[in-house]
Amino acid sequence: MSIYLSYLLILSLTSTWTYFLVRGFDYAFIYRDLANMWNGIFTPLMILVFFVGSAAVIGYYFIKPFDDVVTKIRKRNEIPTAEEKAKALSGYRKVVAILFSINFFGFFVGQMIIGIIRSRSNVGYDSTIHTVATTIHSLAAGAMAAGIESLSFNEILAPYRRLLQVHTVESFEKQKAVRFASSTFTLFVTSMLYACANMSVVPFGLLFQLQTGAVTNALNTYLRETCIAAAFAFIPPFVMMRVVLNGFSKRIDTNIARVLDIANDGDLTSRLNLAMLDDYGKLSGSINVLIKQLSLMFKDLKSDTDVVAETSDTLSEVTNSAQNALSDMISTFKSIDSDSKARNQLISDADKDVDDLIHDVEVVKKHIMEQSSAIQQNSASITQMSSNIGSVAEMTIKAEEVSVALSDSSSKGSSAINTAITSIEQIQSMSHEVQDIVKVIQKIASQTNLLSMNAAIEAAHAGAMGQGFAVVADEVRSLASSSAKSARDIQEYIKEMVEKIDGGVEAIAIAGRSFREIAENVEQNNALIKTISSAMEEQKIGASETLNTTTDMVNAIQAIKDLTEHESVRAASVRKMMKDVVTSSEAAVQLVNEGVQASEVMGSAIEQVVDSVESNRRAVSSMNDAVKKFKV
Repeated sequence: MSIYLSYLLILSLTSTWTYFLVRGFDYAFIYRDLANMWNGIFTPLMILVFFVGSAAVIGYYFIKPFDDVVTKIRKRNEIPTAEEKAKALSGYRKVVAILFSINFFGFFVGQMIIGIIRSRSNVGYDSTIHTVATTIHSLAAGAMAAGIESLSFNEILAPYRRLLQVHTVESFEKQKAVRFASSTFTLFVTSMLYACANMSVVPFGLLFQLQTGAVTNALNTYLRETCIAAAFAFIPPFVMMRVVLNGFSKRIDTNIARVLDIANDGDLTSRLNLAMLDDYGKLSGSINVLIKQLSLMFKDLKSDTDVVAETSDTLSEVTNSAQNALSDMISTFKSIDSDSKARNQLISDADKDVDDLIHDVEVVKKHIMEQSSAIQQNSASITQMSSNIGSVAEMTIKAEEVSVALSDSSSKGSSAINTAITSIEQIQSMSHEVQDIVKVIQKIASQTNLLSMNAAIEAAHAGAMGQGFAVVADEVRSLASSSAKSARDIQEYIKEMVEKIDGGVEAIAIAGRSFREIAENVEQNNALIKTISSAMEEQKIGASETLNTTTDMVNAIQAIKDLTEHESVRAASVRKMMKDVVTSSEAAVQLVNEGVQASEVMGSAIEQVVDSVESNRRAVSSMNDAVKKFKV
């Protein structure tokens, strides 16, 4: 249902119900003539229709922008502009002004018009006093009707206002906020005035009845009618209060659920959608401001925690690297210390080794001379071996050429046999065709013999006239028999020829297979020869390289011989330097011991730093995880 249809429904039902309630009260308690309530009702109904229709027409102008915005949101899923929101929100106060104005004119001016019309009729009462009383009563009822209509319409608009996604009271522009206490007080005063107006009609009507003596038991009548009037007097205020409190309760429940969703989801981009401009609307707007500030705070906090997390990780990596480096340094110092302690022993042994080295140099020189002679002999042998390998390689190349020629001849023989097999198969096929032709000739000779016999029989029947024909028939039969015998002989010859051809085909096929096997063996032999040729070529290259290496070795041994002559001189210099090395080694051992102690102290300090950095990293990680739960 659209907003405008809801407005029409509230306006028509409330106005109609209020009018008949007021008219019923007037005729029941003021005029004391309920039976004539429906007399002359046409004019009041026309006045009611006029004012309700006027309110409907004017209200359409102010409500339609709101309906258009709702349609745009729901059906087309579009976001309204700020101007469209402002125009839609401003329509409510104008509609409220219309409702109060229409109810005032309808129930005040309309009742005065009805009173004037009634005063001209002959009702039997003081028309002026009755007109004033009914007008006051109607005005109070109109105020109550306007309150019910405006409050009900306001509650209907609440969910539609949420669709506009208004988050602050500033979005209502220049609309004046209504305090909940003020609206409740106004509602209470209106309800009391309406109740008092309803309750006063009972004694007012009884006073006139007492003057005429129509009431005999005034107290009982007063109490009974007062109870009835009170029941009807407090129903509208109760309905109006119920509408206000129920709407307020719904808004509280909706906002509580919304806040819980935001808290559970951690979505600080969500906001409370304002439904009304009152104290609770301001409170909801303030909550939205708080959520916005929290979002900004968490956004900054998230950035800061990311930076701190990166710094913490970097610091952790640096401290770990420093700890590892220090551990390596301590290990190095300890290793150096151990090496320094062993160095003195090594240095003392080095002096002895130098003397041994001089002796060994002379021995090496002697062995080098012997090795030089052996290498020269080895070089001559390698040269001869290289020459032999070259000869074998040339022979394998010639064998490969012969194998290739044999392979070509085998391929040609195999091809010729395949051609012969094809020709013999064609002869075999033609022999079978000749056999088929001979069979046809035999069949024709048989039929000719049969026809000649029939002709001889017919000639015998003809007597002397058929003797000449009988001789011809006998000759034909003789020729047919001779043709049949010749055909059988030909068939036998062809049969023998076919058998011999079949044998020839089989023999040639065997020869073809033999040629193919020869070709395959030749191919394998050719592959082996190629392998041998390749291997011999590699051996030739290897022998050449070995010869070159041997030559290099001879040169190297000569160089070694020259070096050994200088080793004796260098050994003396080494012996002198050993004494200086011993002194330096003892000083280095002392420095290394001091470095080990300092490194151990530094290691303890870095371990404490690593523990502190790890604790800080865990704390930052926990805080970062907590912040990431919120969407900002």
